[in-house]
Amino acid sequence: MKPLTAVLFTGIPVLLISGMVSGQIVSIEDEARGAGIFSKGVNRIVMERNIDFTTFKTKFDGVNTGRSNSWQLHAEGSRFLIDGFAIGGDIDVNATGWRPVSNNDVLVRNWMVTPHALYGKSLSGTINIYGKAGVGFGSNKTINETPSGSTTNKANLFSYSLTAGLPFLAKKGSNTYLTPYVSYRHITYDYDDGKEKVNRLSAGIKLELYSPCSEMRCDRKNGYALTKSMYDQGSSYIGYYSRGMIAFGSSETEYDNFPDTDKENFTDGSLKLDYVYYIADNFGVGAGLNIKGEVQKSDDNNYKFTTTGLTFSPQFVVNMPVDNWARNFFLQGEGSFGSQKTVFDFGSASNEDKYGVAGFGAYIGYNTLFGKNTSFTYMVGYLSETIKDKDNDQKEQYNGLNFQAGLRFMIGKKF
Repeated sequence: MKPLTAVLFTGIPVLLISGMVSGQIVSIEDEARGAGIFSKGVNRIVMERNIDFTTFKTKFDGVNTGRSNSWQLHAEGSRFLIDGFAIGGDIDVNATGWRPVSNNDVLVRNWMVTPHALYGKSLSGTINIYGKAGVGFGSNKTINETPSGSTTNKANLFSYSLTAGLPFLAKKGSNTYLTPYVSYRHITYDYDDGKEKVNRLSAGIKLELYSPCSEMRCDRKNGYALTKSMYDQGSSYIGYYSRGMIAFGSSETEYDNFPDTDKENFTDGSLKLDYVYYIADNFGVGAGLNIKGEVQKSDDNNYKFTTTGLTFSPQFVVNMPVDNWARNFFLQGEGSFGSQKTVFDFGSASNEDKYGVAGFGAYIGYNTLFGKNTSFTYMVGYLSETIKDKDNDQKEQYNGLNFQAGLRFMIGKKF
């Protein structure tokens, strides 16, 4: 876990510092505009992957084992009702299903809604700061269905959170901001037979859009002016996966019918980057990088579970070679390779498993450009992934349809 922590603590600041040195993150079009990102009527939207749907056939060593489905929705936004004060919310939905060949289905239905209030202040033309407080509620449900009946395990969720953010302008003339943040969150899972409490302190960096409705111009209504040069040689974009995070925390589980209390400490983090550069008109190349890791440890140090992973994904993009709105259509191809490792320490015993990861994807997509350097992007295609146990060469394979959508930062020709 130490290498992962080092990457996150050095990689995230390097991204921020490199932008400051280049003069692009801290350069604001003018001081009045920089001081106005928290003005009445401005919308704040976190730029991320908002929708992801997959339906996979699964195999183990070439033998069909069943089918899995997954649907995720996440969005966060705020609107400033008066100068400096905004209200908004987060929504997080995760629904998965697993049907093995035995027809013993496992269904997971999780959702959470978190209304929030936000206060922001522009300290100067280059520095902005905000504080955000939210209270959330939701439900986690796991359903096991068999030919003879079904069982359901349900938890009601309640949370509260505090976040401080420091938005810096990501590109002169744009509405996109690079925001380092620190956040605390408490969440309670209330089950029928017990209760789990989780406390989590995290820090990270993400992209945010600050724009009034008047600047969210529809590209179609403006003669597709935003489209004309967005895919020319020298242009680039940052994909909606890009963000970094590291967190520390603890959990405590109490049972109604047992006197014991389970306590755990955890550390987890991830660094995701996605970038494409157009080396010729309508043809771009780039790559994605995903580094992640987690450590779970019992409070009495009786056991520790560690997972780490790294995936590198080269990709290419081909836009339609036309001079009209159809240029927003694109084909995207990508490959991926990497590794995963899990280590379970129990008392004096230890078990380690290593896996190789390889895959590919082919998509057709469309960029809906609006405002300055912003696109809501849709992609649908075929995705394949193979996970191979390095000790015994056993393989798990996932193949099927993937749909995803989210907000991209379309940099254009100059960063």
